[in-house]
Amino acid sequence: MTQKSVFLVVVLVVLVPLAGCADESGGAGDPTATPPTTTTTSPPTAPSTTVTPTSASTTPTPTPTPAPPTTTTTISTPTPAPTPTATDSDEESPITGGTVRTATVTRVVDGDTVEVEFSDGTADTIRLLGVDTPETIASNQDPSDFEGLPDTSEGRDWLLNWGEEAKTYAEEQLAGKQVRVVMDPASDERGSFGRLLAYIYVDGSNVNQVLLERGLARVYDSSFSLRDDFYQSEDTAQSNDRGL
Repeated sequence: MTQKSVFLVVVLVVLVPLAGCADESGGAGDPTATPPTTTTTSPPTAPSTTVTPTSASTTPTPTPTPAPPTTTTTISTPTPAPTPTATDSDEESPITGGTVRTATVTRVVDGDTVEVEFSDGTADTIRLLGVDTPETIASNQDPSDFEGLPDTSEGRDWLLNWGEEAKTYAEEQLAGKQVRVVMDPASDERGSFGRLLAYIYVDGSNVNQVLLERGLARVYDSSFSLRDDFYQSEDTAQSNDRGL
């Protein structure tokens, strides 16, 4: 055997076992060999169910307990009857658009002028609207204001006498009494001396007009709603020769 033959035998002896090992390992020694594919079957997936756990540690929000209803016991205390005082009147005004106030007459100045106190404590002087009674002071008399009277001492004495009569009547009807003071929108609110111009009603009667009916005053020519009625009352008194 030649040396070359011996070398080939040695090579074969070495390589044959190695080839067997390679076959057993699945060709791991062959870099081009494709590794066997292993198929892994996944277990079936259970359907997804969302479960909201109830936490035992969650503190429930307390529900407020409504407070028991409060019962208010009202003890009725008898109220003593109030002392009558002057208050604003709820009665309808006898004059269209007029206002009515209740007052107490505190002083009668003369037949056509009085002082009053209203319910709110305010005081005022009222000049009876639409009428003029004779003055009660001789030096203030003016006979020319009254139709048919001579401007003489006798005429002045005549007026002075009827001025006293008018004042006496006003005191009897008004002094210390509660009255209705009625304002007339057709008239000025106040006269030239700052006195409140108004009608005064007692027991439903217009005192201003009653003075005319009794002949204790003349119509004071000015603007006011009852002007025609007042002139008629004056004419009636003169026709019956009553008073002035």
